[in-house]
Amino acid sequence: MLELDLELETYEEMLIVLDRQFEELTAEAKRLMVQFLEIAAERKILLPIVITINEDKRYRSTSIRWSKTVLVRDERGSKRVLARPMRKGRGTHRYPASAFAFLEPKLRYQVLLYEEWLAIIRYALSRNCTVHSHINHTKNTLAKQLPFLDN
Repeated sequence: MLELDLELETYEEMLIVLDRQFEELTAEAKRLMVQFLEIAAERKILLPIVITINEDKRYRSTSIRWSKTVLVRDERGSKRVLARPMRKGRGTHRYPASAFAFLEPKLRYQVLLYEEWLAIIRYALSRNCTVHSHINHTKNTLAKQLPFLDN
């Protein structure tokens, strides 16, 4: 008969590794976001597009999006920059190249290079969340069943 190692600590260790990987991927996305903003500093202009990252710790999720920048005036007449997220579509981790058609060619090329990396990070984060959820569910199921198995 096949014996399985039903140690709950093993599942906890796997979850810790996945959490660490999730944090590293999110940190890499933030690094790319800052690096992309440095392009604006070099060009001394307002970029028409930026990378926005939203984290929700409650649900262990991170969204990495491209956002169009819009200059708006408030009631006092001062200007503010708003970032409006662009849609990439459901079921994909990548923005289509056509989403960046409004950009000048040099900037579009840079955005497409960044998008390649961001798409990989989005995909890895998605897989990480799927595996984390599965392991967590398995661990919780085993925790409920272990008292019955000990008898």
